[in-house]
Formats: sequence, structure tokens, C-alpha cells
Amino acid sequence: MAGYIFFSVLNLFAINSKNEFLARLSLYMKSISFIEWLNSKTNFNHKKKALGWAKNSQQMWEGFVKKPEIVERINHWLSNDKKLKSHYEIIVNRKKVHSLWRKILFLEPLEKATITFLDKRTKTEVTPREMGLGISQVLPVLIAAKTLKQSKIFIEQPELHLHPALQCEIADEFIRSYREQGNELVIESHSEHLLLRIMKRMRQTADGTLSKDDPLAITPDDICLLYVDHNGESTYLNELELDDDGTLLDPWPNGFFEESYRERFDDV
Repeated sequence: MAGYIFFSVLNLFAINSKNEFLARLSLYMKSISFIEWLNSKTNFNHKKKALGWAKNSQQMWEGFVKKPEIVERINHWLSNDKKLKSHYEIIVNRKKVHSLWRKILFLEPLEKATITFLDKRTKTEVTPREMGLGISQVLPVLIAAKTLKQSKIFIEQPELHLHPALQCEIADEFIRSYREQGNELVIESHSEHLLLRIMKRMRQTADGTLSKDDPLAITPDDICLLYVDHNGESTYLNELELDDDGTLLDPWPNGFFEESYRERFDDV
């Protein structure tokens, strides 16, 4: 295989014109079905891997680095006293890549963007692992919510490792993603705080505190609240209805979300 590749590449350079080169290159590329890793499989970018940098999230990350305003909003989330209150900042580095093939084909160099994380206290680069679980887990969620458009976003327990106030704040970001970018969000959560913030925005929409054009305005038509349970034989979904002002019309199944009330007011 290696000998074949080397021989074919030599043939590419044995040309008399640009058109002949392009024709041979096209034939050569069509003849390739798969090329095994040329470097060690253990040589990977740990920062990308730690952030779940998979093929199915490529669109999200590409959209993120191309929009400075989104980077600025995420950095605001990282540093603001009412948000994550961290000392970290996302830095997007851009550089021109002059590859041999692009020079041969007289093409403009590509612009390559890489992401690094900066500890503003020490001015040193850090990995997502060093930033803490809460930050490393919420970043992909926030970036997806802010960059994707007209997409279905599935999120599992976004509240993990986040304090209650931040769980409320991230609920607002989900509403904005739905209202401003047309995303549909399917969220599996056990967070009372996340749901209470959504119910609060419904109440503010109903009483006029939020105008209909406000990115946080939301109505019962925008929400489908499902409780998933198991009866020993099968799993079933129980839809819980909310009225215009965010009041739950159905009782919580199995006392779900009632423990905080009991701990504060029950004598037993």
C-alpha cells in the first residue's frame, strides 16, 4: 500500500501542464477507498476529545469559531458574577495554512481556527478537565444552543454539577435558543430549578412583564412537559399540563419536586 501511494504521487508530478495534473489527481483520488492512520492512534488532541469533539458536533464548533459575538457571549457566561463566575476565557486563534497542494493548485491558503482556554489569573492555558466538571459539561450545551439553528437538540441532565442559580440561568438560554434560533430542545432533567424558571417566564409572559417579542417570552403552546415512569412491566409517559401563568394543573406524580416544601413546612 505504501509503495503504491509513493508511486502514484510520483506520477502526479510527472506532468506537463496544470490540466494534466488535475486530471491525474482526480483519477488518483477516485482510486482510494481508505487510508489507515498515518500516525499513532494515541496521538490525539485531548482538548477536542474532552469537549466531545465528534463528527456529529463538527457543525456546532465550526459555527462557534466563526462568530466572534457568540464567543463573546460564552466568555460573558464564564466570567459574569451571576453566571459561572469563573476565571477562564475561551481564546480563538486563527492562522493561515499554506499547504503544498493549495500552492500547487494556485489556491488561497486556508484559515485554521483553534480553541484554547486561558486561566486569566495565571495567564496559562488549561484543559477543560482543569476547569472543573460543571464548566466543561455546560460549555458544549451552551455552544449548541447559541450556534445551531432550526435544529433538534437533545440534552441529558444539563443541571449536573451546576448550582441552583445557574440551573435557572441555563433555562433562560434554552428559551432563547427556541425563540431566537428556532431550535427544538428535548431535555431530560431532574432539576426543579430549571423548570421553575421556565414556569416563571410563562407567568411573566401572561401578566405582560415580558412582551410577546421578548426572547424570554413563552406560553403553554411552546412547552411539552412529560413525566416518565415505570409500572414494573413497561415505561409510560405522563403529560403534565401547565396553564398560561405557568401553574401546574396536574399534581406531581409520586411526590416529584415536593420534598423542598415538605422539608420546610412539615413537622414529621
